[in-house]
Amino acid sequence: MDDSNKDSVFTKIINGEVPAQKVYEDEHTLAIMDIFPIQEGMIVVFPKKQVANFEDLPEQTAIAVMKTAHKAMKALREIYPSKAKITLQIAGFQTPDHAHMTVYPATNNKEYHAEPPSIQSDHDELEKIAEKVRRSI
Repeated sequence: MDDSNKDSVFTKIINGEVPAQKVYEDEHTLAIMDIFPIQEGMIVVFPKKQVANFEDLPEQTAIAVMKTAHKAMKALREIYPSKAKITLQIAGFQTPDHAHMTVYPATNNKEYHAEPPSIQSDHDELEKIAEKVRRSI
């Protein structure tokens, strides 16, 4: 956990304290729909153990996160075949202070570099997309 010993929102999701649209979970990782997506279908993948920086994860945990991200990328490719690329980003300076990756479809540089919206996604719409991802994974 980070130096402040404060649970991140991801840890709260893992503990069932905060709701989320989970699309994949295993022993070491969790993948959820992002409620403030850069693009429709954006998924956040993170380790179940809270560590602030990706490079500080134990190697096996980092591998597990990458494997989960790979599954999410394949699912998004199936769901969004018209998008040019499925983008994978390792979080650096973003909050929360919990290592994570984001995975989302993008067609061009504008979509790739878009600022996240300030309006939260519709949860019913997220559930529809999450169900497609769950079926595809």
